[in-house]
Amino acid sequence: MAYAASQFASLPEMLSDLSHFVVNRQLLYNLCLVNKTFNSAFTPRLYEEIWFRPNNAFLLFHGSLLDNKALLYTRKIGLAVRLNFPPERGDGHLMTVVCGHYNQGMRDLLPKMPQLSEFRATKVDQSAAQLTWLTHFGSLDKYPTLERLGSEAVDCTEQYLGFWEQTCLDYVEAGGTPLQLKKLVLGRSMILRKPGTYLEGLTDLTYLEDVYIHNKYSFTPLGTIMNDENVAWSILTPSHCPKLSKFEVTNFSESEKKWAQDLDKSQIRQLATRYGLIKDLACLISNKVDNRREPQPKLKSLTTGINPIYGSSHDGDDLNARKLQNLQALSAFASCDTPERQSKTLERIKGATQLEQLHLYGCRVQHEEHMPVYGSFGYEIALRCTKLRYLRLDNVAWRITRYGNGTDGLKLRFERLDGFEMRAIECFQPRGIFDNYWDRR
Repeated sequence: MAYAASQFASLPEMLSDLSHFVVNRQLLYNLCLVNKTFNSAFTPRLYEEIWFRPNNAFLLFHGSLLDNKALLYTRKIGLAVRLNFPPERGDGHLMTVVCGHYNQGMRDLLPKMPQLSEFRATKVDQSAAQLTWLTHFGSLDKYPTLERLGSEAVDCTEQYLGFWEQTCLDYVEAGGTPLQLKKLVLGRSMILRKPGTYLEGLTDLTYLEDVYIHNKYSFTPLGTIMNDENVAWSILTPSHCPKLSKFEVTNFSESEKKWAQDLDKSQIRQLATRYGLIKDLACLISNKVDNRREPQPKLKSLTTGINPIYGSSHDGDDLNARKLQNLQALSAFASCDTPERQSKTLERIKGATQLEQLHLYGCRVQHEEHMPVYGSFGYEIALRCTKLRYLRLDNVAWRITRYGNGTDGLKLRFERLDGFEMRAIECFQPRGIFDNYWDRR
């Protein structure tokens, strides 16, 4: 056994494959210190993603990091700093100096990452107006692999209402050519104001596949002056974004419903939202009447913070069996803590004949921490959804293997999934800005 282990440990290819299953960064660091073979195998994985937070952002202030050849392996970089200064030092001069160091550090660092595919700036405050990180990308020729870009700022006031628009204009003025982004995340205070055409200066919209827009403005100081009608929804239509198929919006209300009604119903295949009414979401799930002249919705994945299994008291509508029948992945809040609620959920869910992935959170089901047994709620869900391969109830998930079409307890097997495996399942992904959102592909 020892001989076999030593043989395995001496094969760089095997160790490299193993590195992709190690998610703990401290463990990756320790493995890099074992010997030269381990160092060569695990270093690319360790440096694949780099975050600058308050505890290590000082590394941008000096050039020691620039000599690290492992930056060649970096694919993702994130900046998450808040520049909070005491009132007595809030004259703006210190902030300008610090932002200047961040800008220069990022300007020097980015060219060292030829494989960069993702850049994100999050949790910065309104001083973000002085963080000109986007302009550092310059020409597309320098970053042909950049596919995912996102930003958010907190506590921004009215004077920063046009921050994202100005950032795009500054990028063009700095000589930047349109990127080929596939994913764009506009978090808090990153407002896509009308007309939105300035976005075409930043990226070629014909490549865009996945968009997130944080439009719950009541959560920000901009809530008193901004509303959904000022958002450039028209730029996110087939004429501009023909490949757009994944869309997430914090709040799905009347403005979003109007946008959805103008879409080719076969365009959006994946939708996620946290707030809204079931009846509004239904316009992207199925047509109210059969009309062969109108494109049929092809939504396959739905994530929602409202209950799609049965309507709430203020809603007056629900997703009936006909509307659920084409979904392949569903993630939703569903309280199932009583036999009556479980029964109603089971009655509705059986209409999802194509469902392969199901995640119910907030359900508070007891006695299913290990494996669903015959007759239990989880087991009954698997019986009704005959194509279901993955089931998650709150924080516990299983892979389902079927051994026949019968209802005997031996016909189904549940295998518990760990956290790493759950990250790979589409509807098990957490949603919300920068809350593991970027693990979604």
